[in-house]
Amino acid sequence: MFGKSPNEAVKQFQEEGRSPLTAREGVALIIQYPKILKDRYMDLPGSRRGAGEVAFLWLGENGPVFDWLNSDGSIARWGSASCSRRL
Repeated sequence: MFGKSPNEAVKQFQEEGRSPLTAREGVALIIQYPKILKDRYMDLPGSRRGAGEVAFLWLGENGPVFDWLNSDGSIARWGSASCSRRL
């Protein structure tokens, strides 16, 4: 979900019956489909640190980078990832 902060995205995911991806799920997804990060940066709002940070993945010069960002911020190129169910 692009153009919304991770907090806004989670609210919409809940309305749609979806779940925000966790850091572990995001890393597993990138291992299987590394090209996802070519044109996108991925917020992983299912994993949080402290009062206001969520995990995110982006493609740096030397490969994927994992870090934390403010859950209230929104950057057009960044989007929050979700899933419809877990197995």
